Amino acid sequence: MTSPFSLLGRALPASVARAVHVITEGDRLSCDGDDWRHALAVVEHGNVEIQTAHGRNLHLEEGASFCLAGLDSAVIRTRDARAVVATIRPIPYRTGDGS
Repeated sequence: MTSPFSLLGRALPASVARAVHVITEGDRLSCDGDDWRHALAVVEHGNVEIQTAHGRNLHLEEGASFCLAGLDSAVIRTRDARAVVATIRPIPYRTGDGS
C-alpha cells in the first residue's frame, strides 16, 4: 500500500514557503489573494469542503491535492471535528536592489 501524498515532513528549497492550516469544526479558512492563487494544497488530515465565491462546493478527502488558481476567492470548511491543509507556494525572487 502506498502512502498518500503529503507536503509535511519534506525538506523544501529556499524558494518555496510552506504553511499549515488547522481548521476546526465551525471555523472557516478564507482563501484569497496571491498566497492562495499560486499555492499547491493537500488535505493532510480529515475531509474538507471548498466553497467558491459562485456558490459551488467541492468535497475533498484526506490525501487530495488541489490548487485554487483562477478563482477570485474560496472558503474551506472541515467536514469533521478537525482538518489540516498544508500549502506550498513560490517565494518571489528579489534582486539586491529590492525589485
